[in-house]
Amino acid sequence: TIQSGTRVKLDKWHPPPPFEEKNKKKKNSCSELKRLKNENNTPQKKKSKKKEAAVEALEGLAPCHLVIEAIVEDLAAKRELFSALEKVVKDDCILASNTSSLSVTAMAAACQRPERVAGYHFFNPVPIMGLIEVIRGLATSEQTVEKIKLFGDALGKCLAFEQQRLAV
Repeated sequence: TIQSGTRVKLDKWHPPPPFEEKNKKKKNSCSELKRLKNENNTPQKKKSKKKEAAVEALEGLAPCHLVIEAIVEDLAAKRELFSALEKVVKDDCILASNTSSLSVTAMAAACQRPERVAGYHFFNPVPIMGLIEVIRGLATSEQTVEKIKLFGDALGKCLAFEQQRLAV
């Protein structure tokens, strides 16, 4: 589940094509994504779509394009995790937090590349709610925001809010 912290990773998601190509034609509305999600929820397809894998150490997350943390709501713990993750993952890996209350800017300050840090809040209960919230930090790049929005599209989630939280 999404609340399993660093023991879970989502496999087989690859960053989207360059944004110029993506913006040529936006054909996946939320209603279309929901229709596709319902079509793909047959028992046979559910078995073949497993995307979770346990890792024993942060190093197991090295090949990921996106890591979403869901640890305790403690700023110091999240900053420590992001700092450690940044040493393990690729330079273009997005680091996201499932926080609903802490400052993304404060978390990103622990990183050498704060432009790749964003908030990515799943609404509960995650399997039922089709909504996500994207939170920008002061340094979060537009490319990071666009990529995680597309990830939400791939999950069949709709963007409920996009905001910039300035509070620390």
